[in-house]
Amino acid sequence: MSLSDQSTVENHSSTDIAIEQIPPHRSHDPSNNLKRSDPFQFGSRYLLPEDNPYEFNAWDHVEPSPEDLIRFESQIEVQKVTPVSEFDRIRFNTEPEKWWNKFYANNTSNFFKDRKWLQQEFPILKEVTQKNSGSRVLLEVGAGAGNTCFPILRGNENDDLMIHACDFSQKAVDLIRESEAYDETHIHAEVWDVSSPNLPLGLEEGSVDV
Repeated sequence: MSLSDQSTVENHSSTDIAIEQIPPHRSHDPSNNLKRSDPFQFGSRYLLPEDNPYEFNAWDHVEPSPEDLIRFESQIEVQKVTPVSEFDRIRFNTEPEKWWNKFYANNTSNFFKDRKWLQQEFPILKEVTQKNSGSRVLLEVGAGAGNTCFPILRGNENDDLMIHACDFSQKAVDLIRESEAYDETHIHAEVWDVSSPNLPLGLEEGSVDV
């Protein structure tokens, strides 16, 4: 073996050892990343003092420090002493759909990012979208512009999956229906108020799987 070949082998070995030392649930390496290989299971990614809290989408069992609790309480007190005016309280609560329609008219698809991590963080979504997993019904309440239902639909391999995407805002529902990804074979979007005594169109009590 030449010196260059030996050096290459040693470098690869060092890299392999470095990868093995990083737990899969903390690794960003595609070959050693639990979230990329299997549905991620909550309960294994603890936030340690030396960690960057913004490094991952979610952490498990985070215990706030005494300093954090003081900061949280101070922020709550600031909100208590500067409440929404009575005028705004009445107008926002009287016609909430009006303000949500305005919000989605101004934020068509540029406010929320697609939640591509859903099937990784919630294994049940991976199960119902697998091929030959049978007839499955998924209900999303507060579907917005489709940043949840469309990523799920893109990863779907189940011919019998139906997603009911419901939102309080007609404008939000229109955005979903107008999307190129909207496929009535697998998704139905409609306006629905969760406080309504009636279920969304096509759904009956006990008919939703997720």
